[in-house]
This record gives sequence, C-alpha cells and structure tokens, in this order.
Amino acid sequence: MAYKILTQKNKRKQGEATRERIIARALSYSEEFGYSTVTAPKIAAGLGIAPSNIFYYFGTIGQFQDSIIREAIASSNYIIIAQGIAAGNPIALSANEELKLKALLKVSKCHYMKQLES
Repeated sequence: MAYKILTQKNKRKQGEATRERIIARALSYSEEFGYSTVTAPKIAAGLGIAPSNIFYYFGTIGQFQDSIIREAIASSNYIIIAQGIAAGNPIALSANEELKLKALLKVSKCHYMKQLES
C-alpha cells in the first residue's frame, strides 16, 4: 500500500515538473515571438513533447494562455503582461493598476530604445 502512495506522489511531482517546464517554455517563447502567437504545437515542439500534453495539463488553448498570463503576473514579466493587455486577455486586464502601468511603460521604453538604435 505504501508503495502505491509513493508512486502516486512521484507521478504528481513529475506532472507538476512537466507543467512548470511547459509554462517556462511558453514564457520564453512569448518573450521572443509574442504572446498572441503561442500555440500548443509550437510550445510542444520546443520541448520535444506531443501537443496533446499541453491540453492534458492546461485544458484548452485559452486556459493555457491564461496560465501564461498568471505566471507572467506572478513573476512581474512586464513584456508578457503588456502583450496580454494588448491581446485583451481578461486576466491581464484585471491585474492591479500599478502592474499594468509598469508593464506598458516597460514596453514603451523598449520600443523607444529600439527606435533609437536604428
């Protein structure tokens, strides 16, 4: 009996680790290519897993995108938060006002600096 419980705990930890890897890849991808371009096949390909894993861990693509925004908010990833705002994501839009302002100012500053470089 103890063996079965131990195995279930290990599976749960492995599942949580996989979910975290998927979110980390999605955040990285969003920073590089844009939050609105995230798809299950693109994220899965970067991890060497089947796209069905995305749906297994997150449900729909909308729920997956919401998870990306939640993690961006939790980690104060201003670039992705701003992209979520621009995409009309309700979770990004409901973030606290200070966080939204910082996100939009950060993106504006990045855009301005890129213009100066060119």
